[in-house]
Amino acid sequence: MTPMFRRYASAAVAATALTATLAAAPAQAHTTHRVACSVTATERAAAQDALHADVAALSGHHATKAEKEALKAAVAALVKAAKDAKMPEAARTAAKAQIKALTAQLRVRTTTQEQRTAIRAQIAALRLQLDDARLTPAERRAIATQAAVLRAALRGKPTAAEQAVIKADIKVQAAKLSCRTA
Repeated sequence: MTPMFRRYASAAVAATALTATLAAAPAQAHTTHRVACSVTATERAAAQDALHADVAALSGHHATKAEKEALKAAVAALVKAAKDAKMPEAARTAAKAQIKALTAQLRVRTTTQEQRTAIRAQIAALRLQLDDARLTPAERRAIATQAAVLRAALRGKPTAAEQAVIKADIKVQAAKLSCRTA
């Protein structure tokens, strides 16, 4: 045998050994190491019921039209209460009416310059009162937070920690359901 032929022969043997090793590896990887388990029909039914309950708990509650309307009314009541705490509705309406009346007086040509200046000062003061009665961004955020809490309570979605517990229970129930029925 020549040295060249020996090299080719050893390379062929090495390639054959390598392909045999690679062919055996996927076969071992795809074998399942399942433990033989069995459950009774009652246990299987209980596991299915628990699985359905867990899936329903993850999806939360779908609000009805009446519940959605009640939620909108509750949020509107929150906004109205916050606005009324700063300035009652009647006072806001009266201030707006007074601004309109003063603006109409400005349009009358018989008013003097001094009267016009006084009317403009009154209008500015009324507008300042109305601006002070508006909700601040912080108050709006607080109301939005309260509304979000109401929405979350209505929706009934679980928190992240509760979701983790429910998903773990789903895995347990799925494992039970993968067993043979005895």
